[in-house]
Amino acid sequence: MSEKNTLIATHAIVDESIEVVGLSNCMLFVELDSTAVSFAVRASQSNRFLAFGVYRFSSLTDLGSIIENDEFLAFKEYEKILVAVVNIKSTLIPEVLFDEAKKLQLLAFNHTIDADESVARDDFRFFDVKNIFAVPDELINLIEDKFSQPFIHHCSTTFIERVLLKNKNKKEIIVNANLHCEQLELAVAKDNQLL
Repeated sequence: MSEKNTLIATHAIVDESIEVVGLSNCMLFVELDSTAVSFAVRASQSNRFLAFGVYRFSSLTDLGSIIENDEFLAFKEYEKILVAVVNIKSTLIPEVLFDEAKKLQLLAFNHTIDADESVARDDFRFFDVKNIFAVPDELINLIEDKFSQPFIHHCSTTFIERVLLKNKNKKEIIVNANLHCEQLELAVAKDNQLL
């Protein structure tokens, strides 16, 4: 894929009211897959999404160029920036079994961790489980260089929390799917429990 193609959004929607609200009164949500970056801008006061975009890329150099050249991704003064990493290298660990000093070994039980990857952790708000996941160091460096004080988390953390919140107190079994460019996640919930 040439750089010329990577700098053109494959999808883009912008609400005209974004000019009135101002980006500094918004939150930026970014999802990074291995070949695509998608983002959404949400007004903090109204909780209304005002902009959405998706780009395809073939290298981290292309991704860096996309971030630098897109007016929404390049903006530095958002109230909050949340970056979700999409990859299969994540594992849920019950809090009683979790040891921060051993998170690499815990994740390595299910996944091969490369020398150029770091292991991160997400905490859930709704149940006593940790989500540990691998992120390439080069990607972490790019995220921290291009975004102002980003909060990096795994995409499955948000997905699972949303599944539990959306299906709270439902007695029937609910199956949810979260689709990405190169993978999908399934979560099964019942009665506010992740099955």
